[in-house]
Amino acid sequence: MRVAITGGTGFIGSHCVAQAIAAGHQVRMLVRNPSKAQATLEMHGLPPDAAEIFMADLSDPPTLRSGLTEVDAVIHSAAVLSLSPLERRTMREFNPTSTRLVLEESTALGVDPVVYISTSGAFMPFSGAPIGSDTEVSTGCGPYTRSKVDAEHIARGYQATGTPVV
Repeated sequence: MRVAITGGTGFIGSHCVAQAIAAGHQVRMLVRNPSKAQATLEMHGLPPDAAEIFMADLSDPPTLRSGLTEVDAVIHSAAVLSLSPLERRTMREFNPTSTRLVLEESTALGVDPVVYISTSGAFMPFSGAPIGSDTEVSTGCGPYTRSKVDAEHIARGYQATGTPVV
């Protein structure tokens, strides 16, 4: 299976890349920084050609569509995460917008499945029960979690229409 992964240079995304490669999938990393992608592969003990590295701007639909063309599945783990108040607007705009665009383009291309990676902060306070598509979403407790709550609502909207978003 050919899998496109956004956020593959981040913590969770890099582990998704490594696990997908270990499972025998062909991986396309959609990244802003190719040298960071190479460092990520090296960090996981993978050869430089273990994944296709595709420069993509997740806020630009034509570039994003090119990166998602001819893939079977998408894992969307990209997000801006910062504790700096200077990044508040970037998080509040980029995280929901990139989620909407990734899901929109993936759906238009017939990609199945599309995996959206949320954050536990979108489900606070924790009840201890497993988190699922019917778990109540919180209001967030800062710019990052609020942006991910907004993105979670977008993903659930796609699920509600029957698209293969998990």
